[in-house]
Amino acid sequence: MKSLEVKSNFDTLMRMVHTSATYSEVKQLLSDAKLLDRDRVKLSASNKSDLINVNLSDAVKNGVIPKHKVAALVQNAEENGKQHVFYFKAKSRTVANKYSKTSTIGKQLFTKKELASFPLFVEMPREYKWIDFRTQETGNLSNDVVWMAKAAGVEQVEVTLDSNQRIDSTRFAIVKQLEDARVVLVALLRSSGLLEIRVSQVDVGGDKFIQIYDHFIAMLGDAIDMDDFEYLDFDVVRKNLFNRRVRNAKLYELGNARLRDLANGSAQIVTSGRGDRLSNEPIRIEAVKSYLKEGRVLDSLVVFFLKNSKINGLEEKDVRIVVGPRRSTAERNEVFVSAQATRATMDYVTAQLIKFSK
Repeated sequence: MKSLEVKSNFDTLMRMVHTSATYSEVKQLLSDAKLLDRDRVKLSASNKSDLINVNLSDAVKNGVIPKHKVAALVQNAEENGKQHVFYFKAKSRTVANKYSKTSTIGKQLFTKKELASFPLFVEMPREYKWIDFRTQETGNLSNDVVWMAKAAGVEQVEVTLDSNQRIDSTRFAIVKQLEDARVVLVALLRSSGLLEIRVSQVDVGGDKFIQIYDHFIAMLGDAIDMDDFEYLDFDVVRKNLFNRRVRNAKLYELGNARLRDLANGSAQIVTSGRGDRLSNEPIRIEAVKSYLKEGRVLDSLVVFFLKNSKINGLEEKDVRIVVGPRRSTAERNEVFVSAQATRATMDYVTAQLIKFSK
């Protein structure tokens, strides 16, 4: 693959690593470099911040790891995790085959000049623009991904600087400011005909989020007719995840659950404390079962896929996802992945969602 041309300054690049990459991804980059230079690359670190601010920073400053490799790490990492993911399935095998013709998709979405320029590393593009298109021929994709198209843009978000600034003896203020946030948009097609639309987690409010989503769908419109796809049925996924929780106790645990009735009324069953799991609270599990017997439907379900490298390769921590919308404006095929994740982790989550859709 073509090396990225990196114009970002050093501190900005390190901040982007913090935001997008996992500990294991940074550690792997350092491990690869240590094979070439044992003396100037340090692997041990007490936490992720030290691994980046000390180990990685020193390796880049010493010239052992070039900036373009760090940029490539960011490019790959920001495609996975801390995202809203929308799952669509092709309505037929014919449709899946139609959208698997990578040369056609490439020509419909991009000019020859754009295709030749990818991948681009644009730190904060002022408007949404295409920055990458990859296929199995160009590489750097999961084995079952036919193609991936990626865009990026910038949105302003409100950031709290001080939540308790004293004004006088009786009054306090919350100090906030607007900052630019990089938003990454990804569309990828798997060989099964599963289309994933991924949008970065960004605190812009529900209406603005939908505008970003709709804009990305419009960007894809020259190549993809969304009428050729249908939602993955998450009502079935949530029901199966709940009903099969005991036999899959080594794979996942459940968190908060929200249920709705035919009149759009809702009830939420929450855990007794922060970090607790619904799976470990029989009284709350019985409450969910009671609601389901009354004809309510699981509208939203928090799932923790458990760290177990022998079973699923998850080595760092449990992976928390929310299966189902959390906003009234949300699409019904939405999954929210709340933390940074590797590509392998996202592939695993997707495989599990497909498994529990049957």
